[in-house]
Amino acid sequence: MFDALNNKGNALFELVKYNDAIIFYDKAITIKPDYFNAWNNKGLALCALGKFEESIYCFDKAINYKSGFFEAWNNKGASYFSLGRFDEAIKCINEAIKISPEYCEAWYNIACSNSILKNKIEMLNALKKAIELNNKIKLTAKADSDFKEYWNDSDFIALVK
Repeated sequence: MFDALNNKGNALFELVKYNDAIIFYDKAITIKPDYFNAWNNKGLALCALGKFEESIYCFDKAINYKSGFFEAWNNKGASYFSLGRFDEAIKCINEAIKISPEYCEAWYNIACSNSILKNKIEMLNALKKAIELNNKIKLTAKADSDFKEYWNDSDFIALVK
């Protein structure tokens, strides 16, 4: 039953009905309080609504119930990023990478955070790893305003060409 409620929430999420999705994630959590996927999904819906502090709570719950849940670590980092708390974002995303070193999205998020912090070497290293894992990241990085500080930088240009 809790899986069906979570899936209903996911369907509503895909329809951009985030508040409605949260209702179903909450119902799933009420039935199974340690249901880490529903906590993570609720966190994502809260992010979509711009409720980043609340989303961090949900990602923490997901991580508490499944310690190796690298997606939740990455999502928590993305919430911190959205709050402008880049150092905390990097710490969380690094946890995701420790658990799953081949998780491309985490490497990309580390690159974005380091770009904003003007940590060029760290940004380039993380972006290089993300590109190694998924070559399509080059196109994303070229257009991502998180990298605008480096759009004319020869090292950045060489990496994303």
